[in-house]
Amino acid sequence: MKDAQPPCTRCKKRGLPCTVNRSLQMLLENDNVWKGKMERRIDRIEAVLRTSAAGDANAAEILQLLDADADSPDDTTMAVDAADDTALASEDPERRTAPPEALKEANPTGNNWSIVMDLESSPGSLPGFYISQGESQPRPAHRSDDIISRGIITPDAAQRYFDAYQTRLDHFPYRILGDGGAQRTLADARASSPLLVAAVSTVGALHLASADYQACCAAFLSQCASQTFSRDVCVDDIRALCIGAFWLGEVAWTLVGTAVRMATELHLHKSFFKALRGDKQAYLHARLYYLVYICDHHFSIPFGRPPLTRQCEAVRSVRRFLDLPHTTEDTARLVSHVLRWTVLSDAVDSFGVDVNQPLANADLPALRRYNIAMDTLRAEWMERFAPNPHIGNYPRKGVALQYHFSKLYLCSHAFRGSATRAARMQTQSPDVMLELDDIANGAVRSAMAILRSVNADEELQSFFDGLPIYFGTMLAFSVVFLLKVSAKYFGFVQVDAREIRPLIAETVAALEKVTAKMHRRHLLVSMTKGMRGLVQKMKLQDAPEPVAVSGVDAADAQPALQDPTLSLPAEENDVMSMFGEPASNFFMGTYDFLIDQADLSEFL
Repeated sequence: MKDAQPPCTRCKKRGLPCTVNRSLQMLLENDNVWKGKMERRIDRIEAVLRTSAAGDANAAEILQLLDADADSPDDTTMAVDAADDTALASEDPERRTAPPEALKEANPTGNNWSIVMDLESSPGSLPGFYISQGESQPRPAHRSDDIISRGIITPDAAQRYFDAYQTRLDHFPYRILGDGGAQRTLADARASSPLLVAAVSTVGALHLASADYQACCAAFLSQCASQTFSRDVCVDDIRALCIGAFWLGEVAWTLVGTAVRMATELHLHKSFFKALRGDKQAYLHARLYYLVYICDHHFSIPFGRPPLTRQCEAVRSVRRFLDLPHTTEDTARLVSHVLRWTVLSDAVDSFGVDVNQPLANADLPALRRYNIAMDTLRAEWMERFAPNPHIGNYPRKGVALQYHFSKLYLCSHAFRGSATRAARMQTQSPDVMLELDDIANGAVRSAMAILRSVNADEELQSFFDGLPIYFGTMLAFSVVFLLKVSAKYFGFVQVDAREIRPLIAETVAALEKVTAKMHRRHLLVSMTKGMRGLVQKMKLQDAPEPVAVSGVDAADAQPALQDPTLSLPAEENDVMSMFGEPASNFFMGTYDFLIDQADLSEFL
């Protein structure tokens, strides 16, 4: 500051108001005084050395060293940059890196962090302090520690996996790598995030059935573990976690949790408001947050877990995203998916995740509204999307498939609580029972529609070698759901076991064609083996199959499928295992919204 009075040089140059932090100003002034003294002292030393350099070899050598160590342009700007960063910290709390020393608390533990009482923030800003972790090292322009430079895969193999991912797989979840229009290069990914290179290579190798998959996956998981506590995080690291979660089922939930945390720490959920003002970078960040939101819901709601991401304003106002000038059809598809998950999130909040708690009479209006909302979304988006040059008619067919997934989840709530219709009638009125029966039949219709769509549409079958694993798990649940209702609940749902069994067998045959050339570690391969075990077990049933008769109570009949003496052989359980768990336990134990949690051997 000129004459120690505001405004300072920086604020005057930028036309900004200047508020003096006296403690900070004293530090800067003291530093300038010390710096001036040292400069004058060095000048005197150099003058003496130059005078005696002609006759003194030692003086001449010292002088040469001083001249060789002259200040570089970077050195001369370092102090100015540091001062600018400190001044910016008082203006924008999100950009703080070096808070005023006078405000730091003591740090007796020796850790490189401290709690800073934030006197510069608004009185309404909670919590009123922040954690300072010292100087943050900038991300290098080129990262040399990726799986290519470490020799895990060759550059040609990495390029092949990157191309396989970007040209096809990335289009199923609405373009994680870009905004639906921009193409990225492997070199760009390597310069930005080694984690992104590892994620894309792993997923690409999986879908090309490459022998590199195991090595890529191990490297990716190792980098994820090291990244957990790292402060060096960028948006491409979040993209990498989403890519891994969408396709790597055994670690998906762990990756989702880390992605949600990182996205929140980088304030991606706040980018929505800047995007509405036309900021392109904020648009891309908000778009990535919606992908994190969808990924989180893929692995929470179907598994009976409350989502980590909530209905913030950016989610509630997602339709406004369609009006932005940057919006592409991929983003429109993304918006439609967010809208579906908001309905299902509301259902979780309304009904909870306890499948043993029956719906109360007061719950039916809400369930009816959610079903109507899902029907409305299907009507709105079904014919909106054109064929995609990379994934064919999936944009349109995916709307119908996800609609039936959502309806199956919503309508399966009718099976909560007591298993028999007679027991329900003791606590619920006839009108309520009729509506619950209709909702239950809606779940059966959606499950059968899913299987029929897969069986009849070869293009839809081809999508499963590329779709995120959520689609495979919902398909597997549809099979188990139909088996269970045909065995134990056929008294009040319109289902015929003699129709269900051929339908399931046809679905398994179609999936076996799809998975024949897939990597053996793909989740759908393991699921298909498990479903094949069910089909083989059904063929061993010699007793007559139950025929659906409307109005007959399940408690009055003993269907052959409920014979508790029949169980799966140990060797068949080994064949049906996936990721160390028997397939029966996987199907029945991981979906909390199922009818009950009994093992398949209970009715097979």
